[in-house]
Amino acid sequence: MLHKLLRTSNDQLPRRSVEEIKLSPIRLTDNDLVYSGLVTMATVGNTRSYGGGMEVCPKADHHDGLLDLSLLTNFDRVKMLRNMSSVAAGTWWKLDGAKMFRGEKIRIEMLALTAYADGDPFFGTPIECSVAPDAGYYIVPRP
Repeated sequence: MLHKLLRTSNDQLPRRSVEEIKLSPIRLTDNDLVYSGLVTMATVGNTRSYGGGMEVCPKADHHDGLLDLSLLTNFDRVKMLRNMSSVAAGTWWKLDGAKMFRGEKIRIEMLALTAYADGDPFFGTPIECSVAPDAGYYIVPRP
């Protein structure tokens, strides 16, 4: 849902969507505990951007065999709206409360939350994501 919000400008955000921005408890593991706390956005990717160019994993390299995990922690609605342009531009990782991790396999545990894939609801959590090196072909800009 959040990536759909970020494709629009702040003045075009529907009220219902803004009300859906909230902090949610999350527990992330690779082989060890990586992070446990509250997040507004958790995104896993092996390329830098979503369709439309929103750079949610700006340091991802689709050749390295690793997944990038991008988190925005402790962002309430006001802070999220104030920083929405930096999230869309891929400079969000410079913000206080932004965290990035990398791993071959990542497990995400969140209560009663639906995971989205390519903008569509996919399945409930917990989910486990892993990467298969050299298994896909991508049309992406050079790193």
